[in-house]
Amino acid sequence: MHSMKSSLTRTAIILALALAGAAPALAAADGLPRLDPSNGQTGTIYTFVMSGAARSMDPILLNGTFSWTGTMTVFQDPQIPDLDVQNVYLDFNRDSVPDRVLKCSGFVGNKRVGLRCSEDDGGTDFRLMMVGGAVVLDNGKLALRKLQGRGFTESSLLTFSFQAIQP
Repeated sequence: MHSMKSSLTRTAIILALALAGAAPALAAADGLPRLDPSNGQTGTIYTFVMSGAARSMDPILLNGTFSWTGTMTVFQDPQIPDLDVQNVYLDFNRDSVPDRVLKCSGFVGNKRVGLRCSEDDGGTDFRLMMVGGAVVLDNGKLALRKLQGRGFTESSLLTFSFQAIQP
């Protein structure tokens, strides 16, 4: 019995060491597709549409739906999966005047992208997290497709879809 326990323990330790050694290779994002062909120099501009539902945390305010548009600039240095998104201009009423400005950071790899965003305009709290696809279209333009997200403001909880493309 003792011999069998020792054998199982040895096997478990060897398996744990093998998995621990492989973990960094499994966890590393490949940074593809490259979302910023300028390699972090000038950034790449995208236009986006963000549609969803807002559930009020204030009993006086009503729940509702929204469809916002905007632009953003993605910066991604060569050979790394990290990216920064600056000047995320949200236009709530489609008058081409930004109503809020956000900043985001995230990762891209294996044709997937994840972003976390927060306010960058000194206004009230505004936070978003989203994940989805990153693709190169047939025409060579880059696009973020079928991103799904959740977020919150000081008065609402948000669920939304997000799509962006190079103009």
